[in-house]
Amino acid sequence: MKRILAFLIGMFAVLAALEAGLRVWSFIQYKNNAASAQVLVNKKEGGPYVILCLGNSYTAGAGASDGMSYPAQLQRMFRERMKDRDVVVINGGIFIQNTAELLSRLPSDIEQFKPDLILLQTGQPNLLNYRKYTDYLRRMNRDSTLWGRVNCSLMDLFAESRVCRLVLLVLDKGRDKEVRARQERLGHLHEERYVAAEKFMDSVSAMDFGGPRVIDLQKEDAALKVFLEAVKNNAGCPLNYVLVGRVYELKKQYREALNWFVRAVRVAPDLSEAAGGYEAMRCLRTVQKGQDEAVLNQEIDTFLRDLDKKNGWCAGSRVYLTLEDIRRWIESDLKQIIKIARGRGISIILQNYPVKITPVNKVIRKVAAELGVPYISHFLVFRERMSAGETWQDLFVPDGHCNDHGYAVMAEEVYNKIVAENFLKIPVR
Repeated sequence: MKRILAFLIGMFAVLAALEAGLRVWSFIQYKNNAASAQVLVNKKEGGPYVILCLGNSYTAGAGASDGMSYPAQLQRMFRERMKDRDVVVINGGIFIQNTAELLSRLPSDIEQFKPDLILLQTGQPNLLNYRKYTDYLRRMNRDSTLWGRVNCSLMDLFAESRVCRLVLLVLDKGRDKEVRARQERLGHLHEERYVAAEKFMDSVSAMDFGGPRVIDLQKEDAALKVFLEAVKNNAGCPLNYVLVGRVYELKKQYREALNWFVRAVRVAPDLSEAAGGYEAMRCLRTVQKGQDEAVLNQEIDTFLRDLDKKNGWCAGSRVYLTLEDIRRWIESDLKQIIKIARGRGISIILQNYPVKITPVNKVIRKVAAELGVPYISHFLVFRERMSAGETWQDLFVPDGHCNDHGYAVMAEEVYNKIVAENFLKIPVR
């Protein structure tokens, strides 16, 4: 017993030391990155006009070439068009960062960069990333089950642990190889029909984000046939079950889609390979499914809770939110962010997304109207451009993020808004 206790204490000490070391390293990296931006902020006596861009992947620049995110292109516009003004644009975008995570780091970002203007585009990750949701519950004093609160808090703690992140990173690399090897044994990844079916589904993903909604029904049926054949050839590959389910979801046969997503999870040899079916169900949870929506959502919730109970909270356990829950959460966090910014004398501009993320874009527009915050509708701008002749491929990469040109369009709209609102207080001649 003493040996076991000593071993556990030793393991705890090792993990604590590793966690501390990783946090110190992260802190040094953060300080180095922040120092680089700070050099720009302090480059002239009296300091420049500082614009801090906050958001997630659309701010960070997913889909763009190096140096072609919208903040980077906005910086170049100021340098080229306002050579007599000292303007510094800082990219504070973080991939998959939801509103609660952005809100929690906002005070330190403001203290670090001392922005004059914040460009805010956030809310899309809230549809799947529920980290720090409990911050909103506590602030609003909303009712929640004890297990729900503990559950979320454990997930927050797990997400913040550097050791857990390192372990997952190492495991994911090994699992990726295993998954790829299993799929390659199918012989389908190199088969022309399978590749064509996957490309078709990629094009459908673009439609989900607001791309041209024209579906080739023959390709849809052909893709379903290919994926069903793949399941028959290798009943142990979860990916193919997910792809079959996605085709049925495309056909709006939501009951059948859910059945295939459930099968994907059940045939998976471990939780890492069940993730595809797990996330597919989570996405199906937020789809408007008509008359059967309440029943199907309850079935999804029940299955996922049972999965979490079986695998433990590290498996991805969390509360399951309705679209209305997510809307209220985003709205509350946006208002809190604006309140903090205004309280520090910082101007702010709200932006929606250039793609079709209907519930999120509506909330952003609503908050901007209620609080009188300057607002940019990138979605409207991009729709107008496509109506005028530009194509989806001219503006976006297949996953729905902007390409270099798309981010240039965003930067242009932001630049024009800043000039129109005269945030730089340029004397009118």
